[in-house]
Amino acid sequence: MAHGGSDALERDLEHIIANEELQMKQRTVEVKRARRSAGLGQLPMPSAAPPVPGSSDVAGAQAKDISALHETYMKHLKAQHVAACRTEGDHISRRNWCSKELQLTQQAVHEARKALEGANSDIPACQTRLLSSKEHLQWLEDFHSHGSRAIAKDLFDPAVSSAVRMSMENLQIGINLQSSLVKEAQHAVMEAQSLKERLSKDFGSKQQNLEQAQDALRSAEEEVRIAKSEVAHLEKQAHWARGALKKMQDLTSVEEQCRASSREAARLRDDAQRQFADHCAWGEDLQAVFEGQRAKNCEAIVSGLQDVLPTGDPLPMMIRAMLTGSGTVDRSNGTVQMLRKHVAEPIVLAKDRLQKRLEHCQAKCVDAERAHSQALNSLRQQEDLLQQTAAEEYRRSPAGRVPVPNTVATPLKCAEARQETSGKTSCDAPPKRGRPSVG
Repeated sequence: MAHGGSDALERDLEHIIANEELQMKQRTVEVKRARRSAGLGQLPMPSAAPPVPGSSDVAGAQAKDISALHETYMKHLKAQHVAACRTEGDHISRRNWCSKELQLTQQAVHEARKALEGANSDIPACQTRLLSSKEHLQWLEDFHSHGSRAIAKDLFDPAVSSAVRMSMENLQIGINLQSSLVKEAQHAVMEAQSLKERLSKDFGSKQQNLEQAQDALRSAEEEVRIAKSEVAHLEKQAHWARGALKKMQDLTSVEEQCRASSREAARLRDDAQRQFADHCAWGEDLQAVFEGQRAKNCEAIVSGLQDVLPTGDPLPMMIRAMLTGSGTVDRSNGTVQMLRKHVAEPIVLAKDRLQKRLEHCQAKCVDAERAHSQALNSLRQQEDLLQQTAAEEYRRSPAGRVPVPNTVATPLKCAEARQETSGKTSCDAPPKRGRPSVG
């Protein structure tokens, strides 16, 4: 054909066009199918994370592990809540008992105070009685002393002296009786003072008992307050854990949607890349043919022209006829130059359209991958928060009640396709357990 000129080319075209029209649809389907199975061209593309093998299984296993962790944590909280309620009941009973003991101790202190006050009031009366008895005894002794001196001097007549002697004897009896009264008064004072000392000691002891009862009641009230705080803390933890699981389920759903969107965006990007590579490949091949070289893939050129030209345009069949001849064309031939000029503009327009579509798909893919990465990061942070909170709650439990578990390595953490992202997203933190203040 390179030596036969334009007449031979036109005869060949007329001969082939009639046969090609009947097989056009079948050939088009076969060519497109072959093109879809062809390899991708080398175009600059943004790096994308490889798909996770069995990612749906990974997500299912991850959700199962998180549910198991949440179930274990909720069982632990329930057991702790039951124990805390039991402890609270014990402390309330002890507080009630301490309150009754305090009332009894206060009553005993009141009675001891009254007894001590009575003893204090008895001592002055006994001392007054003792002083009076001593004064009376002194008077009697003075009378006896004067009478004895008068008798000794023999101042009275015998009859008077005899009567005085009898009076002195009776006075001595009175002195003896008064001395007995003085001794009784002294003994009464000593008894009153001894009673006061005993009652003072008893009152001091009951005062100490009262202080101990007050301290015991304050301690019991503080224990009740701490127990109530513990019960409230566990209830808040359980409420937070249920909310955390709900949020994790929501984040898992979002992550699955983002992963599906990322896959779809990657598929559309790969499809646009393949179409752009195919277009560039057959376009360059066609330009090489117009330069006098032999076509590398005739079917790809014809199929590509059918895609960029209007339906029913005979130019693709003319190009097929030209390529199925001797295999090369004369670049200086007028018909060849006319065909080259005719197909140049549609090929360029189609290339621009495919390139824009490729750039759009690439941008969409990057956005989808970024959204998926953020969703993974949020899900991982929520998962870590649940595990850390559970571990802290296990550690603060009484020793021996519940063992401290190791951090659960979920499939979401172990997946090789998981990307490390530097962005931080906010997660709802669990309620903090502060030191209870003494009210």
